[in-house]
Amino acid sequence: MNWIPRVPMLLGLWCVALAGPLLAEEVKIPFDKLDGDYLTQVRRVADGASFTVTLPHEDVKSNLETYDFMLDHLPFTARVVRGLGLGKYVILPQRADMVVLDDKEGLRSRMTLLLRDTGLRVYYTVGVYDGPVLPKMRATAVIVLTYRPTETGALSTDAKIWFRIESPGYRILAAFVKPTARDEVRKKSVVFISAAKTVAERLAADPTGFREQLRGIPLVKAEELAELDRQLIAQQKEDAQQTEMPKQ
Repeated sequence: MNWIPRVPMLLGLWCVALAGPLLAEEVKIPFDKLDGDYLTQVRRVADGASFTVTLPHEDVKSNLETYDFMLDHLPFTARVVRGLGLGKYVILPQRADMVVLDDKEGLRSRMTLLLRDTGLRVYYTVGVYDGPVLPKMRATAVIVLTYRPTETGALSTDAKIWFRIESPGYRILAAFVKPTARDEVRKKSVVFISAAKTVAERLAADPTGFREQLRGIPLVKAEELAELDRQLIAQQKEDAQQTEMPKQ
């Protein structure tokens, strides 16, 4: 019977399909790496989350060092995005580990970087949403971003948000507003990740041309470009040393 030889192949495909989700890396809050005053707040958000949002997996066509630079300099990254006409949100520095994000469409939040590790970032945010889609709402959130190099040279990125509605009235109505609120959180809470991806990929695609373009953006400061140049030059030297053939 013709179908008999196909059974092993079909079983193999079935097993691969089942294995895919099992092999996917689940984004978790690394409680064992967190300490200080924020650990209690993080557990409070995680244990009492109104909902969670897992962002779609994305590949960032850039190297680890450039992507790290954009995440380490979020006010700079946001100004580049505004200067290119790709967004209108503002990110302002408050202190070394804290920024304030205003998307100019109803969301204003204070975001604190709790953990910076290789390929791992954990943020704690306190924010207010007062936009056209939903009534005014106060909320706290924990955002975990993971990223790792792939064989293609890109970065494989995943992120998850634990979102806790703090407004009493909203918590009562959470079941009714959850679908709309989840969509707004998915779009608004991680604009800084999208900004880092956009700028890092453009820089990787055309390092010289894009840096010249940045010099023509009034919002971009000369000292920031100088720091970016130092980072890129250091990375080029490191790449050259790694690829240099040993002398005979």
